Parts: sequence; C-alpha cells; structure tokens
Amino acid sequence: MIVNSSIRNIDKDELYATIKRDSKVLLVDDMEFNILALENILKTSGFLDIEKAKDGKEALEKTKEINPDLVILDIVMPEIDGYGYCEQIRKEEEFANLPILVQSGVSDADEKRRIFEVGATDYVSKPIDPEELIARTLSHLEKNRLFNDLELSRKRMSAELEQAKAMQNMLMPSDDIISQVQASYNIEMYSLFETSSELGGDFWGVEPIDEQSFAVYCTDFSGHGVASALNTFRLHTIMQEDNDLKSQPDKYLDYLNEKLYHLLPTEQFATMFYGVIDVKEDKLRYVTAGSTKPIVMHKDNGYAIIPGDGFPLSIQKGIPYDLHEVDFYKNDLLLLYSDALIETPSYQGDLLTEKDLVKMVKKMQVHRNLYPENLFNTLVQTVKDNFWDNITDDLTINLYFRT
Repeated sequence: MIVNSSIRNIDKDELYATIKRDSKVLLVDDMEFNILALENILKTSGFLDIEKAKDGKEALEKTKEINPDLVILDIVMPEIDGYGYCEQIRKEEEFANLPILVQSGVSDADEKRRIFEVGATDYVSKPIDPEELIARTLSHLEKNRLFNDLELSRKRMSAELEQAKAMQNMLMPSDDIISQVQASYNIEMYSLFETSSELGGDFWGVEPIDEQSFAVYCTDFSGHGVASALNTFRLHTIMQEDNDLKSQPDKYLDYLNEKLYHLLPTEQFATMFYGVIDVKEDKLRYVTAGSTKPIVMHKDNGYAIIPGDGFPLSIQKGIPYDLHEVDFYKNDLLLLYSDALIETPSYQGDLLTEKDLVKMVKKMQVHRNLYPENLFNTLVQTVKDNFWDNITDDLTINLYFRT
C-alpha cells in the first residue's frame, strides 16, 4: 500500500519514484501473454510490487486479500468478466475509491459507456501504448494518494473533534454534584445538553453555597468552533475558584464581567443566567447577562418570564448588573434553556417564543407533583418532534423542580 505522507515540496520525479516503489498494482487478464506484456511495461518503468489474476473471480479474491492501490483490468474474461468485477467490488465500501483502469479493444460507444457505468475509473485502448499506460497509472495513483492523505486528515480531525466535545461535556456537573444538590436542597434536576456538529460555547452548572442556598447558571458564548470552546474552559476555570461573591448574583456577575473583559478577544462575549435558589426563604435571586428568558412556573399555574435585561459579559467594562428576585416555593419549577430553542424554526417554519414555552409547560403540568421527570421528558420529546432536525447550535434545557 502507498505510505500516507505529505507530498508538499516534493518534485514530480521524486514523487513518481516514491509512487512506483510503494504502490501495489493488480493485473487482471485471462491471456497470459497480455499479463506478461503489462508486467514488463510496469517493471521497466520502475514499479516493483505487481500481482496477477487470470479472471474476475480470482481478481475479487486477490483484491480483498492484498488491497491493491490500482487495478488494470481486462473486460472479456471467463468466470466473471470485467463488468462483473467492477459491479461487485464497488459494493464493498473499502474499495469504493479504488482506481480501476480498464484496458480493452472494445470500440462500441455503448460498451465504453457501460465500462464507466459499472464503476471503472479510466479506459485505455488495446493495443496498449506503454507511455499512455504509465501516464494514466501514475495520474490515478497520485490522485488516490492525495485522497488517502485527505481522508486520513479528515478522520484525525474528526477524532480530535470528538475528544474536544467529550472534554466540553466534562464541564457539566458531575453525577456526584447533582446528587449532592438534589439531596441537600430537596430539588429535582433534569437536563438535556446536545452539542452541535462543531465545537460550541454552551455549558451549565449547579453549585452549593451554604446549607439553605445553591447557585444555578447557564452560559452561551458567541460563535462556534475552537474559539468558543476555549472560552468555555476559561470561564469554567474562573468559576471553580472560591469566591464569597457567589451568593450575591449581581456582584458575582460584575466580577465575571471584569475578568472576561480582559481575557476575551474583541467581539467575543458570553450570555449568562446566574441565580441563587434559597430554599429557606423560598426565593430565587438572579441576574441575567443578555441570556434567554428563563421561566418560573408556580404551583398554582402562575408564571414569571424572567427578562434578560443585562449586557452580555465582556462587552463593556464596569457595567453594573441588576439583582432581581422572585418567589420560588415548593412545587415550583425553573426552566432554563439556550437560544437554540427559540432561534430554530419548527418544521412548519415557526419560531418558538417564551409564551409558547409557557403554554407547552402548562399543558404538561397536570401531574407534575407526582411525575416531574415525565414533564421534562415530554417537553424534550415535543422539541424533538417539532424542531430537532433543524437545530444547528448547542442546545441546553435545564429543569429545576422543588419537591
């Protein structure tokens, strides 16, 4: 097989010498004289690794056994002819891009067209012109080499992207933290976090503050890709530091804004909801920084749509963030979500509004005291049924239910 390596800065002579040395060529013809003639042409030109098959059946077996870099194929053969070989080998995913160079004396236009229809890469007429055969062989081997290099790079990038996504998922609360918060504050938490096809900038979290209160937050950085992903790690690292301001949402966002203003490049920013749930005083104290509008649903079916009235983080230095407060009693719930939920058109072309979300949750609330998990699952399923395939951004949905 051809060794995959960069071909930049290599001149053609050196490149072709490498191709001839490293390539494995399979010759397929039922006439021994033709096989010997082709082998002589290739060896004279410098090809070293040449395999042979006497018909299409043997060629199929040899192809799977040796995995050649190129096949030079006759059309008229016993057992399985050249057409049959092409049709069968192209069904194998591994050989979908294998260069197949047909050499034949066929002159009929329909027959020539059929050669390409069954999957041949190229065609040379008999009697064979040695220079043309070598030129076409080298051309296809060079293209295949480039394709293999690109495919290898794509697979490596895909693997690295998946690894980066896995690292981003580790920013989310661990099962231990979630269990600790649920047990300590009589809260049930349900979450959905789906990453987009590329790296994104969403993450969420919960953190105990004292015996009667804990923090909840949801963040979305601008843009996609590596820059947004790096920014999530930056903010997460800052938020892992001990800080007495965490119990004071307005002062804590002042602090985070100051930090990010000096860290983030110009025009990069983060939207954020940060709240503290106090289970003794039955309050939710919160600050928004350009975030989506979270929803508090009360046990009596009343609700509050929390406005996202603050500037995103890192937009401007020294901006104060206003502290808000709402009642948050037992059997109340808090719904947080990223902008992918309200900026993605449904299959009918409509956008979901905050009031639409309220209506959806209200319809699901009949048994919420007994089945809050069912409420969340129904909400997620409704999103999947109406929006899922259209979502191109990271999607976060968090439900906090006081038991």
